[in-house]
Amino acid sequence: MALDRQDPVERVRALGQLVSAMPKAFFLGTVAQPPAVVVAASEDSGLDAARALEAALGSVGGVAGGNARLAQGRVSDPATMAKLVQILLAG
Repeated sequence: MALDRQDPVERVRALGQLVSAMPKAFFLGTVAQPPAVVVAASEDSGLDAARALEAALGSVGGVAGGNARLAQGRVSDPATMAKLVQILLAG
């Protein structure tokens, strides 16, 4: 995988995909510009990446898409990203 040729969001998404293949894994990765987040969860983790991200974004605003294993979202600014990360880690 040529990570050095991808934009930052694609790199974080690729890492999330790798982590989601591990047993009982959860991944939270962020990108500063554009303010983006990637959430990944392995099948045996008991977590749903899309549901977790969509619920957290409901508190701060933003857009998301994905599935139970890998989800990606965007927010408007770094301060909102910090709030989003706190919500996801607490959740």
